[in-house]
Amino acid sequence: MTTGFNNICIEELFQKAHSEGRKFNVIVVDSSPLFQGRALVKRLSNYGIKCKYILIHSVGALMSSVTKVLMGASYMLGNGGAVSNIGTSMVAYMARQQKVPVVVFCETYKFTSRVNLDQIRGNEVTNPA
Repeated sequence: MTTGFNNICIEELFQKAHSEGRKFNVIVVDSSPLFQGRALVKRLSNYGIKCKYILIHSVGALMSSVTKVLMGASYMLGNGGAVSNIGTSMVAYMARQQKVPVVVFCETYKFTSRVNLDQIRGNEVTNPA
């Protein structure tokens, strides 16, 4: 399982595993307002990788069939926290409840010494029109 499309590392990981002949299916979890997961599903499907596209509210129903959750981070905080798309923390929480391992990928140039004391910073917001 993975969330949205905000990290090229995830796409390259799946592409490499597929080219090595590994058999797997990817569940792409998406959420509003940006629906970035659609682009990831299209790209992975172009490589021949089997994908399932779901919205965030379906995670609980499918988590029991997941073996691992791979996520990309927009950036990593100084205290080890990861900042990512809307819904990422919910997916990680659901995975923890089901004892599914969660791995977060982030390029090293996206590491920052900044620390969020409250976790409501820089949320994804779009024009309400």
